[in-house]
Amino acid sequence: MGLSPVSFNDEAKSLAVEGKPDEELFYDYDGLLKLLDVCQKHAVVILGIEGFNKVDSFIEPNDDALADFSSLSNCSREQLVKDSIVESRRFLESIDFPQELLWSVVTDIA
Repeated sequence: MGLSPVSFNDEAKSLAVEGKPDEELFYDYDGLLKLLDVCQKHAVVILGIEGFNKVDSFIEPNDDALADFSSLSNCSREQLVKDSIVESRRFLESIDFPQELLWSVVTDIA
């Protein structure tokens, strides 16, 4: 499947558990894993992932749960999509208790 910003954004918004649709969206762990599948389906490159702690009604960045994949390059778009998803999953496996965090994702589609 190819790049389809409208349907990708609709699917991404439907998986979010916090945030406003026109601002930053946050995903629980299960939603994040589903979002990775949606990114693959729509050929969307993941540029970064950031974990957040929810404390009372506040969402605070977790400095130990941050990954930047923007340096992935020098290959086809298809390979970038694949590499960014593989690296995202690898990153999530390295985090202790990823289910306890909320997650924000930066992609190459607004």
